[in-house]
Amino acid sequence: MNINSFIQEHPLFRGVDGASTEWLASCAQAVTYQAGDFLLCTGKPADHLFLIVRGRVSIEAPPVGDKGAIIIQTLADGDTVGWSWMLPPYTWNLDARALEKVEVVTLDAIKLRARLETDVPMAAKLYRRFSEVMLQRIHAMRKQLYE
Repeated sequence: MNINSFIQEHPLFRGVDGASTEWLASCAQAVTYQAGDFLLCTGKPADHLFLIVRGRVSIEAPPVGDKGAIIIQTLADGDTVGWSWMLPPYTWNLDARALEKVEVVTLDAIKLRARLETDVPMAAKLYRRFSEVMLQRIHAMRKQLYE
């Protein structure tokens, strides 16, 4: 897989200049998870951004007491997983589990945070896009609560 091309074509980064997508690709890697594997877990350091290449991932509220995990949303090809890396204390607020074999591109969140502190145009574009992802998660969680 050509990570640079994938990042350039991903909706989150569409329209970001070539030099920036090359930089993003330099702090990215392809990773595969098997069904049942956790991509991220509540309370653990939020140190990566995940872009789903192939497969389905459930975003879950972890089990509490005798209640099992609550699936908030199921994400698939082209979706973005994880935004807790953007805000202190930089720990995951939910779990993300592979529902089948999942291929992702991960970006190093520590490097990404540092870049966004200095690259204001890129930060403005990405924070707006991530705000849209956060809003989708909130709507999905609200829907799940009603059900």
